[in-house]
Amino acid sequence: GGVFGLFRTGAPLKTNLYSVTEYFSASKGWDSTLPAVYFLYDLSPITVEISDAPGSLGHFLTRVCAVVGGVFAVTGMTDRWIHRAVNLMNKVE
Repeated sequence: GGVFGLFRTGAPLKTNLYSVTEYFSASKGWDSTLPAVYFLYDLSPITVEISDAPGSLGHFLTRVCAVVGGVFAVTGMTDRWIHRAVNLMNKVE
């Protein structure tokens, strides 16, 4: 399928998406079949529209809150791990 989108230059971008699945079938000896390579195509028309339009203020604030929350979560986990490590090292001594 093709992908069509407009970017900052305003020029349309056309491209194709492909996926590959590999199948292997072991030979069963010489049973009157010759080795072969088969190419099977399953075409699925999919259109993806890529837009570089600016988001709303609400969308921006939601993303900022998500980043701030993620920073607090990672900082909290790191602090907890360091605290536990220090406690374990004090118990060993």
